[in-house]
Amino acid sequence: MKKFYLLSVSILLSICVIKAQNFQVIDNNTGTPLTSNAIILEDVAAGNQSHLYFSIKNLSSSSVTYGLYKTDIAINPGTDAGADAYFCFAGQCYPSTTYTSPTHVTVGAGQFSASVDNIQTYLDEDAYTAGYSEIKYTVYDFNNPSDNFSFTIKYNPTLMSVHENANVLTYVSNIFPNPSVDKAQIILNSKTEVSHASVTITNALGSIVSVKNISLTTGKNNIILNTEGLNSGLYFATIKTNQHQKITKRFTIEK
Repeated sequence: MKKFYLLSVSILLSICVIKAQNFQVIDNNTGTPLTSNAIILEDVAAGNQSHLYFSIKNLSSSSVTYGLYKTDIAINPGTDAGADAYFCFAGQCYPSTTYTSPTHVTVGAGQFSASVDNIQTYLDEDAYTAGYSEIKYTVYDFNNPSDNFSFTIKYNPTLMSVHENANVLTYVSNIFPNPSVDKAQIILNSKTEVSHASVTITNALGSIVSVKNISLTTGKNNIILNTEGLNSGLYFATIKTNQHQKITKRFTIEK
């Protein structure tokens, strides 16, 4: 019985060693390692930008290649263009519509990532109205994705209201391309399925020029806006769900 117990303990310890994380994520703003699923609180005034730096320390005895992906949990829709969250990694910066970095970072045994390879997170707050945004970043071993580490940045946490928490749409991208010619797109992240939603396009005078009924699936939705028949000028697209959440995005047409 004693031998069986010792064998079980040995197996358990072996499993723990195998699954032990081979890296740390360092908050360069404080110089300290983050804890697993760390929450970072950051206040950003309307029209301002948050810029935070993080590095990776390889704890293993050999070189390791790391990847990064971003999850938009909530984005402040604002009253202008809304907040915009994006990141730089491995010497490259990507737009807010990029969620998984196409580039990777290799760090030597016991070393820190070079400054050019560090993680840089950005949030451009809405020009007129500061609000709550929540972005999760996950660093992972490219050759062993199950070895990963996540941390979340909560922007303007005191501004999160019960109403915002109940919203169906957790993320609404800016309209792209902007300026547009024949077609434009917008990305929506929804908490649940929505059978009756709409996108209404109005011109600079407030006249409705287009109404499109849409349905949303849980998660990411790519909505195509048909701007083929619109003349050059300034337009506003208003997304409304059947839960009465309403978000407006501004874009231009150039022909």
